[in-house]
Amino acid sequence: MSFRKREGCARGNLAFGRLLALLAVVVSAGCAAQPTPASTPLPSPTPTIVVPLPAVSAEVNVYLLLVRPVTTDYAILYARDQPASVLQALVGELELVEPPPEMAEAHALLKEGYRLLAEGTAILETHPQPVLRSEAIFTQDWGVRQLWEHRRVVAEYLRQAMGEQGQ
Repeated sequence: MSFRKREGCARGNLAFGRLLALLAVVVSAGCAAQPTPASTPLPSPTPTIVVPLPAVSAEVNVYLLLVRPVTTDYAILYARDQPASVLQALVGELELVEPPPEMAEAHALLKEGYRLLAEGTAILETHPQPVLRSEAIFTQDWGVRQLWEHRRVVAEYLRQAMGEQGQ
């Protein structure tokens, strides 16, 4: 075999390798990432250790621990991405929770927020006309606002409890 034939063969193998690599890149770029199933409807991306707060009662600590997975920043920001059935199931679960008297107002806000999100999402899942779509988005916005208000009420309660303990 002559040198020229070997050189041509080597160039052909190199070109084929480049073509194969390009094809692999194109195929992998075209594949959509599949979400992994979560163990809870609205998981927190990074679990952290929760230390009971000494300034509040054990009932309040238990309540805060119970609702923590659905009140994290992550849960609130991604609540709109959940299907209506998941949000409705979550509202059903929140209905079963008996909050301590100190958390009754905050819990009402939490339930209302997820109820509004479930209603708005249910409307959007039916692919409504633009007027209904606007109303559904407004309903979702109001639901998210109620979730943030829940966080504000809880933070205010904890701030007062910590202040009272310090005195």
